[in-house]
Amino acid sequence: VSDSDVLIPSVAEVVVSDTNPYYSSVDGLIYTKNMKTLIGCPPAKEIKKIKIPEQTERINDYAFFECINLENAVIPKNIEHINNGAFLACTNLKSIEFPGSIKTISGEMCYGCESLTDVVFNGKIEKIGYGAFGECHALEFFDIPDTVTYIGSYAFEYCKSLEEITIPKGV
Repeated sequence: VSDSDVLIPSVAEVVVSDTNPYYSSVDGLIYTKNMKTLIGCPPAKEIKKIKIPEQTERINDYAFFECINLENAVIPKNIEHINNGAFLACTNLKSIEFPGSIKTISGEMCYGCESLTDVVFNGKIEKIGYGAFGECHALEFFDIPDTVTYIGSYAFEYCKSLEEITIPKGV
């Protein structure tokens, strides 16, 4: 694949009519009408840090897929579940902070986040899914909390700079 074959995300905005009975849009992010689920973010949206409303409980599969401008993600404490690949291929994402409400890091959660250097867990993470941090080339160190009882296959696949992983006993 040459550089000319690489597709750069171009959708920067999605407009949802106020009369749409199923979906809504807040700050350019798409949600279910009741705001409980964040559906997605247009990949070329000029967003460096996410701000998710308090009533949101879930982040959908691939919600921030290829959001090339996103640099920092602080997931609010009210989020109970983040689905597979939620931050897949966010190439400029440098840091992500998970709240205490998150118990599982889903599959391919941050796969391909080439700039990711800082991962913070504020709770009792129990599972790290398959490929969760694969191809995070800038990640040099990863401290797996003592509460983790499962690490999926390829969780740290192709992390070129990863020099040390601290794994708790029994995992």
